[in-house]
Amino acid sequence: MSGVRFAASRGSQDDLDAVLVRPDRVAEISADRPVDRTGVFRHPLRVTRLRLEVSTAPFDS
Repeated sequence: MSGVRFAASRGSQDDLDAVLVRPDRVAEISADRPVDRTGVFRHPLRVTRLRLEVSTAPFDS
């Protein structure tokens, strides 16, 4: 994945390292405003619930 940044905190110039994984579960998340104008995740995401009825098939290879 390219072109995605995760900032340490609002206004921070430091990028966080990201580890990409193959998903085996689907979760519903919520956020006040997930992405700012520059494409950086601005607020923490919160897990609402696991979606056991939803398949990860689009991500399986």
